[in-house]
Amino acid sequence: MSDIKIPNSLSKIFDEDNSLRPPNVSEYSIDGRDPSIVVFPENEDEISMMLKHSQSDGGTIVPWGAGTLMGLGNLPKRIDAVVSTRNLNQILNHDPEDLTVTVQSGMTLDDLQYNLAKKGQFLPLDPPRTKETTIGGIVATNSSGPRRISYGTSRDILLGIRVAHPSGDITKGGGRVVKNVAGYDMTKLYIGSLGTLGIILEMCFKVLPLPEFKSTLLIPFSSLSCAMRFINELMKSRIIPSAFELIDSKAVQYVMKEDPKEPKKDFLVVLSFEGNFEEVDYKIKKICEISSENSSLVTQNLIDNDHEDFWKTFEELPHRINISYNNSILCRSSILPNKVSDMLEATELITSKYQLNSLTYSHVGSGVVYTHFLINVLGMSELKNAVNCINELRTTAILNQGNLVLERAPVRVKEKVDVWGKILRETSLMKALKHKFDPKGILNPGRYVAGI
Repeated sequence: MSDIKIPNSLSKIFDEDNSLRPPNVSEYSIDGRDPSIVVFPENEDEISMMLKHSQSDGGTIVPWGAGTLMGLGNLPKRIDAVVSTRNLNQILNHDPEDLTVTVQSGMTLDDLQYNLAKKGQFLPLDPPRTKETTIGGIVATNSSGPRRISYGTSRDILLGIRVAHPSGDITKGGGRVVKNVAGYDMTKLYIGSLGTLGIILEMCFKVLPLPEFKSTLLIPFSSLSCAMRFINELMKSRIIPSAFELIDSKAVQYVMKEDPKEPKKDFLVVLSFEGNFEEVDYKIKKICEISSENSSLVTQNLIDNDHEDFWKTFEELPHRINISYNNSILCRSSILPNKVSDMLEATELITSKYQLNSLTYSHVGSGVVYTHFLINVLGMSELKNAVNCINELRTTAILNQGNLVLERAPVRVKEKVDVWGKILRETSLMKALKHKFDPKGILNPGRYVAGI
């Protein structure tokens, strides 16, 4: 529960029809802390007014899309009000000929994709839980998925943005034209900012035509060394897939129905290809030639519904684990792609050392490794082992020229481990920007890098 009363100004702006009060706010709890009020603004003017009054009252604000990524961030210093963007859920402009779309922050990715598909287009983003995840949440966390190797992240396709600031002012950055920025590119500043500089209202993106054909290859390997030998050969071939994953045996059990009679798959390489039929067919044949020299196990080729079903299941993997294990921990290591093998080997040794049940998978072409600790009961020994394990994994990631971020962890773990990892040289600049945009520190206080 927050340590101040509901600001009078918010009570006047939002009545019982467009707000929630205790005890009905538990759904919007963050790390075990409930807000004093949850508000559901109908438009950007209400958001602007709310921010202005909250800054005057000294109340803190946490922006909330669908809540799918609220596990990211350090423990909040204070939560007075949660502001939901669920009513900002419209496409404001879609110009199929110019390949751009302008959308409000509370629209879900699935809803946007459904509408774009009517014109034969799509937004090339694929973070987890696309049915619930909002566009604003994706940008605020810079969330991405397997297809980032070919399409990039929000930074590569965001053209313009509108943001409401604590002062109540609404600003706009960028526009609807590629490279239309003269001077500082303010649009990029809000990507991954976790709602600490302002509340995102709308965004303009570059969209792409839907691919004519899609196919996914599942290539099993009996060891990490065999899998990496194949991956290195693939890198040399210069064939770039639209998704490129390396999944360990425990993760395979979550995404595939395995036949117990088949040989054990310690690792599974997953390659997805998109384009016209001739292009995809050519790439698949080349990949099969390379894989036949490196794996004696049977390669599967998934098309149509099988292709879609696999990626939907894979997309839900983190959520399914969180449901199955009450105290699961999700670590994301970002390293150089050629260091993925070293990171995976170290992860296996370190988690075994601390007797932690875990699974891993990697956006191997992008150098991103996810490690899930599968924990139900978090006793003192499990807590100590988890903290030590995270610290050792983070040290390994840093030695491999990267870092490790906790995307999800129980409160007791966050009390002992900083979510964001190593302190950046740019921390002083980030703090200066935060003070300029949010001088009273009302937006998401304490949850960002270095306690910003």
